[in-house]
Amino acid sequence: MKSDSPWLLWPREHGAWGMVSMPFLSAFVVADALPWQFVPSMVAVAALFLARAPLIVVGRQWLVWKDRHEETSLAVRSLWVEAAAMALSGLLLGPRWGWAMLTSFGAIALAFTFLAAWMTVRNRQREVWFQIVGAAGLSASALAGSLTALGQIAPWGWWLWAMHTAHATAGVLTVHARIEAKIAARTGKKETAEQLLRQALMAQLFLVAGCAWLAMQGKWLLAAAFAVSWITGFGTLAQLRGGRALDTPLTKVGLRALAVSMLFSAAVIAGLR
Repeated sequence: MKSDSPWLLWPREHGAWGMVSMPFLSAFVVADALPWQFVPSMVAVAALFLARAPLIVVGRQWLVWKDRHEETSLAVRSLWVEAAAMALSGLLLGPRWGWAMLTSFGAIALAFTFLAAWMTVRNRQREVWFQIVGAAGLSASALAGSLTALGQIAPWGWWLWAMHTAHATAGVLTVHARIEAKIAARTGKKETAEQLLRQALMAQLFLVAGCAWLAMQGKWLLAAAFAVSWITGFGTLAQLRGGRALDTPLTKVGLRALAVSMLFSAAVIAGLR
């Protein structure tokens, strides 16, 4: 974690910002609606996402660290700020979402956030099942966007969520395959790297299958979105297997992934409108 601000703890996972923001913003474009509740909804989504970083610090202070760390106080303060932001946003969103839906959605989102923090504290955040759960959780911002834009989860909201979940899962597994490939190149231990490479490959093959199924259904733009995802994914994995691109700066890798995600989102929006 790092404190870019004197009053709030920010997460390191910059790529995750795209995973949570793109589905959320896409929902309003598909709905062609931007009610005033967009602001509290955006605040709630951001606060919930930001809360994971201080929760990890507090969890490590409680379960791992013997001495009190300097950033623990900042983490506690951040949690208070984010809890207040979520509470206020919830009061404003209740009439729009419906109190039962807001309570259920909020409880599931909080449970996911605590699970994500606990998995990281236990250093189990790279497990495949959790990567899938994590991608689904972050992409659920699409459902929040639909609820805010229309007062209900439209059928296209589920499509938006499912497609972003598949894209994000494949992307995260590819990133982890790249990380392990770099470690293997330095240490010579290739077993874990090969395992993650196979898992990332399976995720890309799932996208290929989804692309083919959507094409057979006549949903050509949605199929094109998956095609953008798996073509770039296979290209990255081919470079990793050949030992290339390991020295590519992370900033460049991140910008490239952001560009792909933007293109993917644009194709999904076009296919759902």
